[in-house]
Amino acid sequence: MREKRKQEILKLLLKEGELRTSKIAERLGKSKSYVRKLLIELRKEGLIESVNLHIEKVHRLTPKGRALLGQQPDIVKARVHNVRLTCRVLQIDWAKIAEVGRRIKMKNWDAYVVNLKDLVNLPNIPDVKIQFNDANIPTALIYLPEFYASSKWEAAKIIQNYFCKIARALQVAGIILDQDWIKEPKCVYGEYAFKTQEPLDPGYELKLGRPAMDPYGNTLNAEARAWVDESNGREAETNDADYTHKYLMMPEYVAELYKDFRSLNGFLNKFERVLDKQSEIIERQNENLSKSSELQLVFAENINSHIPYVQNAAKALEKITEVVEVQHKQHTQFIEAVKQMNGSMKYFFLAFAILVLVLLVKEVVA
Repeated sequence: MREKRKQEILKLLLKEGELRTSKIAERLGKSKSYVRKLLIELRKEGLIESVNLHIEKVHRLTPKGRALLGQQPDIVKARVHNVRLTCRVLQIDWAKIAEVGRRIKMKNWDAYVVNLKDLVNLPNIPDVKIQFNDANIPTALIYLPEFYASSKWEAAKIIQNYFCKIARALQVAGIILDQDWIKEPKCVYGEYAFKTQEPLDPGYELKLGRPAMDPYGNTLNAEARAWVDESNGREAETNDADYTHKYLMMPEYVAELYKDFRSLNGFLNKFERVLDKQSEIIERQNENLSKSSELQLVFAENINSHIPYVQNAAKALEKITEVVEVQHKQHTQFIEAVKQMNGSMKYFFLAFAILVLVLLVKEVVA
């Protein structure tokens, strides 16, 4: 049901171009919280991109999402082959398997290789080969058919769908019971091939220096490698799902980088406009500085022109000072002379008074 809803969301976005979360929830008749979870899954799968717009996000298809809907058939896909799954089985009908399967004598147990189509006649049964191992712990080794996937998520989904169909077919055939079949299969190996634009040298091999990864993100008991395969027209091939995923998602990474570049370019344009304004301000400041420098030069010239007058005034002031000093000296001398004269006049008037007094006395006596 979730996959069906996700497909409906993709078709809505293909039709409308872009939609907000609330609009998608309204169209589907579901809650916004439920739709948000589906949108998060679609984003993780690289099928949609979301952009913050005020309070809500706006969602639109990525090139990969359009490709999934058949709108872009030239998307890069990997040819997934040699995928082998293993799981535990109990209470298996060994008689029926021995009847339709090919027996292989192992060292310590017997194995039976059967084709799923020989066990049950159902529509849409995948052409799968299964090796049932009649050991102490009975297991089934499943050889999946070749398929194409555009990401490790899609590969994991296809593997899971195959496993569900196989489990259903074995239940219908009466070979296993539902509770005896482990739901999550363990991927033991897989190879991923893809065409590249670069020329490839035959015989080239690269060791990645770590264990190989399956589409579920689990490590395998094999070293991660990449090599050139010429069996299907010279392809780059690897046994590592993570390496394949990075190659397949390269257009998405480039698209993300291009979005970041556009954002950075917009920021740079704004920054350039700010720099232009700052340049205008600096130019005006330089003009003001030039005018100020011109005024300073004029002022300096005026000062220089007044220097002779100031020098002449200083000389005149020096002469005036000399004259004042001479006059001051003469004035001081005059005051001293007056003081001396005042002392002499006192004695003169005293002698005169005595003389007058003597004359008056003589007249009286006479």
